[in-house]
Amino acid sequence: MPPEIRHKAALPLCITATAFFAILAGMRYEDVPNPRKTAGRCVADTVSMIEKGPEDEINEICRRLEESTTVEMAVVLVDKLEGMTVEDYANKLFNSWGIGKKEKNNGVLVLFALGDRKVRIEVGTGLEAVLSDEKAGAILDSYAVPKFKQGNYATGLYDTASHVAAVVEAGLKGGEAAAEGSEADAVGGGAATPGAAGPLEHPNPGENVVPTLPASPNAAPAPTPYYPYQEAPASGLVRFILFWGGICGVYLFLGLGLGMGLLMGLLLLAVRLRRSRAAKSRALRRGIAVPILAGIGGVIGLIWTISEAETFIGPSLIFAVSGASFMVVFLFARRLLRGYIENYRLSCPKCRTRMEIVDEQKDDALLEAGEVAEETLGSMDYEFWNCPACGEQERFDVKLGGYDRCHQCSRLTMKTRTTVVSAATYTSTGQEKVESTCYNQACNYHDVSYRTIPRKTPPSKSSSSSSHSHGSGSSSRSGYGGGHSRGGGSSRGW
Repeated sequence: MPPEIRHKAALPLCITATAFFAILAGMRYEDVPNPRKTAGRCVADTVSMIEKGPEDEINEICRRLEESTTVEMAVVLVDKLEGMTVEDYANKLFNSWGIGKKEKNNGVLVLFALGDRKVRIEVGTGLEAVLSDEKAGAILDSYAVPKFKQGNYATGLYDTASHVAAVVEAGLKGGEAAAEGSEADAVGGGAATPGAAGPLEHPNPGENVVPTLPASPNAAPAPTPYYPYQEAPASGLVRFILFWGGICGVYLFLGLGLGMGLLMGLLLLAVRLRRSRAAKSRALRRGIAVPILAGIGGVIGLIWTISEAETFIGPSLIFAVSGASFMVVFLFARRLLRGYIENYRLSCPKCRTRMEIVDEQKDDALLEAGEVAEETLGSMDYEFWNCPACGEQERFDVKLGGYDRCHQCSRLTMKTRTTVVSAATYTSTGQEKVESTCYNQACNYHDVSYRTIPRKTPPSKSSSSSSHSHGSGSSSRSGYGGGHSRGGGSSRGW
């Protein structure tokens, strides 16, 4: 399946839910979400068919057209037409939204029905002289239908929107003569016969012609067409994937390498700066966050790379190889650091001789009863070092966590557990039980207390009514200027 029709990663919730039911059983024109009202845009893709890049390009065409001429254009993609003809569906949708300015009726609707294989350009009453039925049909014949038959839907819609905009802009700015010249350019660049009227014809209907915009001096500069790379032959597509996948993969590999190197460096620095074995071991245990952070950063980089390159295979392989390599390096470095910590000996601050650590069983004699309890529970680790040369002694108190400080003996030997006795509601407070127990046998502190849970705060009536009135007001606005169509335009199937 070409990447241009790949499903988008995310859409507004209202459009996504509506699109789901539309795909199953079609969509009534009343249920099509108005993009001007929901997102301030001109494209309503209810079948999630166009990727963000082409959709943004089409929105930009509509924005520029309205900015220069006040003409409002909408592009709508649905699956089924609910048993209606494409002409009736487009006309009812056009008038229900009110596309175009009310005083000018200068709106245009491009309706695309994927499941029914129909497309229509619906023209507002005020633009029928500029964008006649013949001109609309010629644009569909030259740019929409050939692309749709190839499955290049985004390109066909882009070309259709860009040439509709070009013909309308040329006709409004340069008069009917400029519009006739735009017509000739829009469908292939053939020379127009002076004074001739009638439908536009493509000089060679079988030829895949690159679109050109009107050459009228009054026309706006031609927008750059959007051509997805999938129109190239299969070999060209493979070359494209390999090239851009390789380029982005290199950046991803370098980014992951630099990020991993930085995180590994920070871990090594954290271990080296600690002076006691217990502190070094604690830093190494916390170093498990390094591969987690690297993995998160790598996934973000992978998503960004795929979105830029619009290809999945190359960056994914680079990410998998980089991630596996990093995990191997991390586990190997972690093993080396463990060996380093086990053999580590502190340097004497006075004579610089390597000091000797006091055995765990022997250092209990140097501790108080509460400190022994802390070491037994694992909330603290006490280290004693002796210098065999000068007799200097060093003591380190390393906090390991897991226990609270006791209110009575002040040792890290207390656990606190909170239990909800009764939950709070909007009308009454609740209650919770707080039980604290000290596991220092020399203390045995135990306390039970109860705390009040405040009542829940109900939602503000004024704010809810305000938001309701605001929501209803928004729903009454069409998002467009109130234009009207009496059925002008042209339709095609493919």
